[in-house]
Amino acid sequence: MIQDYEVTRKLWDGRIPVQFVLDKLEFIQCSAKPFCVMVPGMSYFPLILPRVLQYFMAVVDHFDADSVWLRYNTKPLKWHYPVGVLFDLLKTDGLLPWTVVLKTKDSPKEVMRFRGNDLESSYIQSVKEADQLKHKARVVNSMKVDEHRQLWSSILNDKFDEFWAINKKLMEASESEPMLHVPIRIYQVDRSFQQPLITPFDESDRARTIADALKAINIETQSPVISHGKVITWQTLRFVYFMWTCGQS
Repeated sequence: MIQDYEVTRKLWDGRIPVQFVLDKLEFIQCSAKPFCVMVPGMSYFPLILPRVLQYFMAVVDHFDADSVWLRYNTKPLKWHYPVGVLFDLLKTDGLLPWTVVLKTKDSPKEVMRFRGNDLESSYIQSVKEADQLKHKARVVNSMKVDEHRQLWSSILNDKFDEFWAINKKLMEASESEPMLHVPIRIYQVDRSFQQPLITPFDESDRARTIADALKAINIETQSPVISHGKVITWQTLRFVYFMWTCGQS
């Protein structure tokens, strides 16, 4: 469990330098400077946006904050994907900071709008789905409502120890109650994410690898596989730590 803590802590501490800029075609007369911030890879853009919008509303006349959506190159950024997923999936060069464009017009249909507690509900639902695969939802169903709230609050406020206090329960496994399946999401550009149903070990008791997960959904190419900003090999073991995996073509 100590190793689990250290690995998860390193993943949690990952930060992405982002500069938010206004779309030049929409804001022709505006020369506002970029808003720069270090964003946790585990966070979500809707959690960062209030600070960004506050900045631009102070320097831009008649700024329509309610209509804002984000774009990188030609791709709209999905609100419900973790920032780190979007970065790994779409950022194909090594240039930093990551320049994200704010737009207010022609919002694409694939950009979901979150109101109130929608994002929290989406996150908790993902946790429940993961535990259904791991433990048939035994752990998450035994948790109190306050523990669900603490899990989301830890993401909202970037509090790792609060997160770990709950997350370690979701990672536990024993001989009497082993992990049944590995919860993993595989993302590709311009496709919905996929969740292969894969056991931790094969019939020969060999530990599964990233290659097994990719082959389960018929990905046979040698495209780079990226997780938390790092290119990982197809033979990577213990990929339970990798909360997402992105294949770039």
